[in-house]
Amino acid sequence: MRWETVRQALVALMDAIRAAALRVLLKCCAKDLEGILKCNAAPEEHLGLPVSVIALANQEPELAQALYARPLEVISLFDDAALQAQSEIKNIIERRAAEGRQVTNGTADGAGAAPLLNVYDNVHVRLVGLPSSLDPRVGPLRPPLTRVGCAQLHQLLSVTGTIVRGSPVRMWESNQVYECTRCKGRFGLKCSIESGGTVDVPETCPIQRSQPCTGSKFKKVPDISIYSGYQEIRLQAATACLGLGEPPASLTVVLQDELADSVKPGQGVEVVGVLVPRWLSTTPGQRCELELVLIANNITAWTGGRGRGRPDIEPQGLQVPASVPSLLPEPCGITASGLQATPEVVALFEDFWQAHADKPLWGRNKILAGVCPGVAGLLPVKLAVLLVLIGGVARRDEGGTHIRGEVHLLLVGDPGTGKSQIMKWSCQASPGRAVLTTGRGSSGAGLTVSAVREGNSWALEAGALVLADGGLCCIDEFDGIRPTERAVIHEAMEQQTVHVAKAGLVTSLSTRTAIIGAINPRPGTTITCSRPLTEVTGLEGPLLSRFDLVLLLADPRHPDWDKLVAGHVLARRSIAGPDAAASRTDTKQPVALLGPPDLKATVPNPILVSSGLEDSAPVDTQHAANRGPVDEGQMSIAQRVAARLSRNVQGSASGALKTLQDKSAEDVERTKMAAPEGVTVTSCTQDPKSAWTLEVIRAYILWVRERKPPAMSPEAERVLVAYYGAMRRAEERIAARSTIRALESLIRISQAHARLMCSNRVLLRDAVVAVVLADTSQQLLHIPGGDNVTCARFPNDPDQELLMHQRVVLTALGLTSLLPAPPPMLPAPFD
Repeated sequence: MRWETVRQALVALMDAIRAAALRVLLKCCAKDLEGILKCNAAPEEHLGLPVSVIALANQEPELAQALYARPLEVISLFDDAALQAQSEIKNIIERRAAEGRQVTNGTADGAGAAPLLNVYDNVHVRLVGLPSSLDPRVGPLRPPLTRVGCAQLHQLLSVTGTIVRGSPVRMWESNQVYECTRCKGRFGLKCSIESGGTVDVPETCPIQRSQPCTGSKFKKVPDISIYSGYQEIRLQAATACLGLGEPPASLTVVLQDELADSVKPGQGVEVVGVLVPRWLSTTPGQRCELELVLIANNITAWTGGRGRGRPDIEPQGLQVPASVPSLLPEPCGITASGLQATPEVVALFEDFWQAHADKPLWGRNKILAGVCPGVAGLLPVKLAVLLVLIGGVARRDEGGTHIRGEVHLLLVGDPGTGKSQIMKWSCQASPGRAVLTTGRGSSGAGLTVSAVREGNSWALEAGALVLADGGLCCIDEFDGIRPTERAVIHEAMEQQTVHVAKAGLVTSLSTRTAIIGAINPRPGTTITCSRPLTEVTGLEGPLLSRFDLVLLLADPRHPDWDKLVAGHVLARRSIAGPDAAASRTDTKQPVALLGPPDLKATVPNPILVSSGLEDSAPVDTQHAANRGPVDEGQMSIAQRVAARLSRNVQGSASGALKTLQDKSAEDVERTKMAAPEGVTVTSCTQDPKSAWTLEVIRAYILWVRERKPPAMSPEAERVLVAYYGAMRRAEERIAARSTIRALESLIRISQAHARLMCSNRVLLRDAVVAVVLADTSQQLLHIPGGDNVTCARFPNDPDQELLMHQRVVLTALGLTSLLPAPPPMLPAPFD
């Protein structure tokens, strides 16, 4: 009698949950249910019904609590309520149609045919707008993949990651029908993934009658089972979220019904599901093993645009109901470092360019000062890296052919020129996904896609280029790729797709990624523009033509340059901490010969170092001291940036500024006394790091990508076309670098530079910069300084240097009409 009371209470509870779910569906999903009734799909097809969790919590708070407490059971009751809701919506529509016919014709006989409405048994509720997706911080409902474990068993989770493997779609029995041998009644049972697809047969007959059946023997009814699609994918944590030396965590996700085959390897997804244990082996005599799998209730693919930090609003195969509000972050979303490009931070970027309207190149070089500050010189390389991270504008021509917007860069340099450091910094600064690999440790399949065997079937496993879709892929030792496998990446670089036909799996995957490759010159060759690139690099012409920029980094052996580089390295080491500089001074060690200020980044105001933007106005320390104390430890990075730029800092900042200035002056005097005569030194205590830190540059890249694409000006078009013609007419032209792809590359580089300069148009200066960068490896125009990329430093007046480059380029291309008019001569004064 006691167990019967408990059973009746459970039945009453389930009926209450089902009734609450029915009310939510009828009130919030009426239009979607009506669309399902009119979709005219096959009776056995599985359909998804999106339900907003926010709307559910507003309508039925107790139901939302039950959903988080027992997600599997409540979702199953939701599916039952969806079937009942279809019937009620159908009755309402038919009744309204009948009433309308009576009003129009007086009788129902003369009216037209009623709309065809079908009630579908296989409608599944898909949860959208999970509250945890509103808060990007790690929480109990949104744990990282590295922390998903037994503590989250049977809980509703939302996890994000990249699909690295996808199995083929299989069929499995989702429901089986059994018959009682005593009362001949039939009932259905759902198969359990946790037990490997088996069902739990009840001990007594579950059929509800006036007189309960006591039968305990059942037999399976053949040919009545319900089959559905089933697919397993492997979800891996994003590499940008991993620490140094931390292996990427992965999790098996089970996709059922219409979710199967909705995503492909290489896509970034957000999965809402329930974590359950699954038995790997239930064979008698063998060891029992368990694994954690996530049964997906809904899966959302992230956007393919580079650097976008939000998933698509529409889940795969579903239409978002109109009642769902905008729950996801804005396009300028959360960066990997936590700095968010909020309207306040965007206003700071706009104010920065307004302050540098008269000298835009000076402002650009301030941004470049934060690019890999540990490497001396290499100004063209740092500029090229920023252009790669920003990218051009993708488009489609009249024939429908996709023209990529990503910029590919190849660094050809001697050992020790900083290629690997540049690539590592690029991966850290990329707002989207970033993959760093080597050519010697990767095969052609490892870079694109490979087929792996899983039991009796085959599965696709994504390679480096597919995993970096929408981001950046850096390949060190690019020449280590075997020549027979280099042709595999031709399609991935230009068409940005990989067509796969392996082990009976025929599909295509996206590789919309920018590529930075690094390569050493062939043994016995020297880096010079007079030799063909195919001879220096050992790469074939078709592969070289796919790189938009090729920069030659020769290691100069000049005593002055060696002294400057040594001073730069020692200066970076001295700022590692105050103890290092103090210990070196106290022990009377030799003073480091620091490089001149143009070798290092612009020294910002000490108060604004970590804020990300340098304020050119003088700091009112007295006004800052009068301000009340602000606890910056509890602020977000975006709030800290805004607070510091508005001088809302702690009063102790003025004291720290004075102490830093006094200490700086003392160290400068001490260094000058110890330095040899004629050597220029700067203070060791001043922080040579740029005000444009890594986090701020990442947020800036994310912002400029979301801006309106720049339009090409007629002056820029003339310059690019003229330089392309000069490349084609050159006597000793490089065939691999003078194809029609070269013109497309020039367009992409100029567009990326216009984006970097926060301009809505590709101006003459952007085209000139593109020509100067492209000409460094060919020297067709003999631009001064273009043959020495390694020693290129920050000029004292970059805007004046651009005018000089503009004059040289336009004169060599015969476009002197585009030169600016000289200023008018002033009349000579009277004696």
